[in-house]
Amino acid sequence: MNFFNRLVMLILALLLIAVPVLLLLVGLGILPASQISPYYRPVLGSLGNLASVFSYDAGARTVVGLIGLLVFIRGPVLATQRDSTWTTDLKKGSHRR
Repeated sequence: MNFFNRLVMLILALLLIAVPVLLLLVGLGILPASQISPYYRPVLGSLGNLASVFSYDAGARTVVGLIGLLVFIRGPVLATQRDSTWTTDLKKGSHRR
C-alpha cells in the first residue's frame, strides 16, 4: 500500500505542476498553440479572455502590487520568527505549545 500511495502522490504532483506550466508556456507564446492537443484549446481561449476581465487602471494595479509585495516579504519573516513562549516552555521541560 505504501508504494501505491507514493505512486498516486507522484502522479498528482506531476499533473499539478505540468499542466499549469504547459498552459503558461502556450499563453506566453513560448510554445505554439498548434502543437497542443485540442482538449486544451478552450482553456487557452479562456486564459486569453482573462486578461480583459482584469483590466484595472494603473492606480489599482499599483495598490495590488504593493499588497502582494508586502505579503511576499512578510511571509518568510513570519515563518522564521521565533515564538518566545515556545522556547520558554522548552526550557522548562514542557513540550506543549
